[in-house]
Amino acid sequence: MPKVNNENCRHENVMKMEPEALRQKFASLCLRRSTIKPSDKPKTWGPGDI
Repeated sequence: MPKVNNENCRHENVMKMEPEALRQKFASLCLRRSTIKPSDKPKTWGPGDI
């Protein structure tokens, strides 16, 4: 399996991968590599927000 990085995770490069099972697993790893940044203004949820 190729290394998960910006170049290999480009859509056109992922689509070249065979077999399909490898392509799906690799695409999943590409999606999971990003980090989530905490919000500067967190939302507080109350009864009126539902």
